[in-house]
Amino acid sequence: MIDLRRTSAALVCAGVLAIAAPVFAQTSPSPTPTNTPNATPGGSLGVDSKQSGTSSPNSSPEFKNGNATPSPSASGSGSSMNGMSGMNGGKARFSGSSAYTGSPNLPLTLSMVVAGGGPGSFDTTKLLGVLAGAQTSAEVAKLTSQYGAANVTSFVNVFNFVIQDTVRLATAAGVTLPAGPNPSPADGKALASALYTAGITPDKQFNVEYMLDRLVSHPIHVQVMNDIDANTALGGSKADANYHIVLTTAMNDLKAAYKL
Repeated sequence: MIDLRRTSAALVCAGVLAIAAPVFAQTSPSPTPTNTPNATPGGSLGVDSKQSGTSSPNSSPEFKNGNATPSPSASGSGSSMNGMSGMNGGKARFSGSSAYTGSPNLPLTLSMVVAGGGPGSFDTTKLLGVLAGAQTSAEVAKLTSQYGAANVTSFVNVFNFVIQDTVRLATAAGVTLPAGPNPSPADGKALASALYTAGITPDKQFNVEYMLDRLVSHPIHVQVMNDIDANTALGGSKADANYHIVLTTAMNDLKAAYKL
């Protein structure tokens, strides 16, 4: 099992649907730097950077080639939890793809949260362990080789912040998660498939921003990105872009592993 710092939280959503404050009573302090992940070199989930459509975060100014530069005008300020009038509207910040502005898939969000240990003890590595199974250490080794230990560590730190910030926003909205998860949090393949499918845009392409919109709502996703960009301790917009890039690669690796 990979040796990364544990994180806490739950990716939840606010907007036209509710997520619940009682569930999020246990919030964590601000994220602190984690140690570089230890992973045993070995195989991977079978996708290299070309197959997954990503490369080193420093290799190109375009998200589709492995990098992302935030556009100040993309997706608006994201400060409002309202205005979710349609399923697709506006553009994603990094890729220019359509943004998803419909109702989030809360049973899927809950499944992901439970797979990671639950709202009060969410652990990114536990979620990865469920999703990747026996290939978890190999996948971390692949990501570390592909992006470098510093960028993988940054990804983990930003993910910590994403969880905590989303919890804060959801708690402030006083909303709750649904009664039960779907698919089963114990079924890594089904969960990976559902997450990947959530990221399929109207033009039939996978986009990680679209997936995150589906999980936490577009307004919350944009607000969290703005909060990351404003957080110099995390690395600001560069760390925000890196987070989306590494997550894109991991999802494409799962797609290849499970032949989704």
